Amino acid sequence: MSKFTGTTRISNSNFHGFFEIYGSTIDKKISIIDSKFGNIFELDNLNIIEPPLFYNSELPDTLNLFSLKLDSLKRELDFSDCVLGKRAIENGRKCLVQIYDTDISKLILPSHLFTIDSRNDERLTSSAKLDRLSQTYERLIRKSKDLGMMNSAEGWDIEYQRRLND
Repeated sequence: MSKFTGTTRISNSNFHGFFEIYGSTIDKKISIIDSKFGNIFELDNLNIIEPPLFYNSELPDTLNLFSLKLDSLKRELDFSDCVLGKRAIENGRKCLVQIYDTDISKLILPSHLFTIDSRNDERLTSSAKLDRLSQTYERLIRKSKDLGMMNSAEGWDIEYQRRLND
């Protein structure tokens, strides 16, 4: 297991394909600035105390947020200063975010940048899948409203209603 113990700056970097930070403790400042992520960026099984700062970095096609321990978080894990990549814009897509075993209330995910992965977990019943999807959207809507991000709250609500009617 690795541990980020000093200030780390990742700047003007291109990550093609799959980029993962796994099984680490992040307790010092990590800045990711003007960088580009390719297909998948995954934060997995992390204990995050000092959340990474993302500034003007291009989101990947898919962002995986798996088993993040955010109990000691000093502030939210904020993706609002990220941008969509050229390929996403040209194809009219947003970054697909997959969230598992992570407290959504500690995340800032603007709806103009993200869409929720609604693929079904085959281990869950239909009603459990719907409950999990509903909880995800309701928490994102509430968080957006709490932060005064009314456009984002509306965007999440529209996506939620569309998913319910599919």
